[in-house]
Amino acid sequence: LVCPHRSSSPFRMADVLDKDGDLVKAITAIMKNKEYVYNQADTLKRWCSERFTTDRWLDENEREWYALDRMCRSRAWATHKDKPFKYPFREATNQMREAEGQWVGDEISTVQFTRGEAPCDVIVQVQIPPEFPADHRVLLFTPEFGSHASFDMESWSFLEPEEKVDLWVVCWQGWTDFDAMIEQVTRRVLSFADGVNTVWFGQGVGALVAYEVLKRIEIGVQTPNVPTALVVADCPAPHDFARLYRPWSLPNWPPLLARGDVTDGRRSRAAADVATMGSYVFRHEGRAGVTVPVTALYHEGDCLAPREAVKAWEHLTPAGQFELIGLGEAEGLDDYLQGTRYVVNADPQVLSMLSELLEKYDRWKEDGAFADIGDTNAPLPDTVD
Repeated sequence: LVCPHRSSSPFRMADVLDKDGDLVKAITAIMKNKEYVYNQADTLKRWCSERFTTDRWLDENEREWYALDRMCRSRAWATHKDKPFKYPFREATNQMREAEGQWVGDEISTVQFTRGEAPCDVIVQVQIPPEFPADHRVLLFTPEFGSHASFDMESWSFLEPEEKVDLWVVCWQGWTDFDAMIEQVTRRVLSFADGVNTVWFGQGVGALVAYEVLKRIEIGVQTPNVPTALVVADCPAPHDFARLYRPWSLPNWPPLLARGDVTDGRRSRAAADVATMGSYVFRHEGRAGVTVPVTALYHEGDCLAPREAVKAWEHLTPAGQFELIGLGEAEGLDDYLQGTRYVVNADPQVLSMLSELLEKYDRWKEDGAFADIGDTNAPLPDTVD
């Protein structure tokens, strides 16, 4: 480059910049910016691979689709009350993936479902609120030998706030290996991804299942639907579960199986549940705690979950966020294999406690109140901060 007005000496930009080291600074800045952009792109791709994989999105979208469909079909004006509107996007998406190749996250190994005979789907909506999405949600993890029928909705539907609670049952029956079951149940639970304020309740082994699903989520899964509180009922703390919770070792176990009202199908499902329970291994030494408040419920004199064993959940709970509640005397095991022990009729104290937890730990409230968004009827502002 030559400056025609001063001399014929070559004018080199590098010489000028180098006087103060500006060239080095400029190149360094460009390289740093390039590195930042690349790192950001890698991070976004990793997040998409972990959180927004195609299969995760389809699971979430399909669950919401059918939940909304059920709500619409519950309306008085609905003309096809007993005919679900088929979810169309999974089949269409899979056809596009087959034609185009892998989408983001498809390289990650997906969970293969190995569930055997089971009384119902893994997740079952048992109470349909009149609005979508609901303000609150409670997931009920079934006791051993249970199903969605373990919880009688004539009593459980009294959860408050009235008509504001979306109620689902999580059924873990149908497997014989605990780790395989947890992996597959976790995937189905991850389909709840709408940010609704949620509390989990687990009865008996269902409490352990809820805990293990939560641990898998907390260890390394991104989801907007981590529960705000966990309720565990009549279940020893996980580190003591394998030692204490052994119904097949009780003297009256053989007579229970031999009862005339126990069908061959129920015996088969009971054997599968026993195999699943018996295969549990506690693997969280040194990191057993959860990040949410825990309320533990017990019945005095229960032969599978003594009070002190239930109280041990306190060691897994954030400081000051544990509560132990007694619910009266223990029930016998006469109807144990029906999968309804303690839960078929909702205890009013349990309903009250769940409603209080939904209110107390509402994820959308700060200091007990919703955020003030101002006058919604005022004109739109010219500028926004």
